Amino acid sequence: MRSDKPSGSTSLRIHGDNILECERALWLIANSFSAAVHAIVSPPHLPMYQILQNGELLFTVQLFPGYGRWDVNFQEELESYGAPLREASDALVTRISADERVEELVLALEFCSALPAGNNAWQRNGRALAWAAVGVPYLYFAETGGVELGHDRSVKAPRFPNPIVPFSYLTASKTFNV
Repeated sequence: MRSDKPSGSTSLRIHGDNILECERALWLIANSFSAAVHAIVSPPHLPMYQILQNGELLFTVQLFPGYGRWDVNFQEELESYGAPLREASDALVTRISADERVEELVLALEFCSALPAGNNAWQRNGRALAWAAVGVPYLYFAETGGVELGHDRSVKAPRFPNPIVPFSYLTASKTFNV
């Protein structure tokens, strides 16, 4: 595969459930560095980008949308590292070694537009626990407030996250030191 990647630059991959979550992770990374995203020549099913800050290349990023479509099974990888559950996140950032033989787990991300106030509040805790247990940071993006709607879609009541949910994430982070 042809790449515009300069030698010596850091290469990242973003594996994810789908292209939207891969791209959302890409833009979060670029924005965290106040950097620009520049598409480079690549196959449409495996898009590649350069992350540029003030014209300087920080790293290249290749997206791998669709778990189960590629040669690596991250659920099995998690299990081999001793994770208590085999749960993949919405997006997973990895760093590629210079010889391109090793793919190091760097960061897992979860995106949820549902307010963590009811039964779904615990749905992603298993994923967070699995990544924390193997020492991989896990970022969970969720709504911080919302409203409950009535049958006619009118606002019925304000809704806020269940406070025990963020407490459980903080407790896991401290317990696993990640």
